[in-house]
Amino acid sequence: MGVTKQQIADRLNLDRSTVSKILNNRSIHNFNKNTVFKVYQTAREMGYDFSAHRRLPQRRSMRHVLHQRARVRICTQGGELYDEGEALVEDISLHGVYLSSFQMSKNALPLEPFTIQIQLLEGVLRGLRAECEIARIMMEPEFGLGLNFVKISERNRERIMDIL
Repeated sequence: MGVTKQQIADRLNLDRSTVSKILNNRSIHNFNKNTVFKVYQTAREMGYDFSAHRRLPQRRSMRHVLHQRARVRICTQGGELYDEGEALVEDISLHGVYLSSFQMSKNALPLEPFTIQIQLLEGVLRGLRAECEIARIMMEPEFGLGLNFVKISERNRERIMDIL
């Protein structure tokens, strides 16, 4: 059996309802940002299954508006580079980013499975790197991609937490 919310609560000396509200993104803005960070960090460390919480398009956490450039690399599942260029990071959260204003050579996405690697080029998060997967595609008012982080270092998560 997988990790339960009660086990996470016990480890953090929190009430189970607090952990449940945070993991279910209910009233998340009512909690201290460090508590939210610790709950998600502990849940990941303990191997909690987040798949039950994938209810798009509901956002899982607070977002911070950035409007900063990022290097973007689209890589196939085999690790081959499909396309690269730049995009604008409109906003960022503990779980992902929203990109727009793409400047890519192919202006297309591969048909086979792929990941998107980003590296912020400016601002307080300059140098932040992450590997992402698409959560949503927006077509209006302009083309944009909502991305979930697949791989990101704990240090970079902490950097994001500092600006939220």
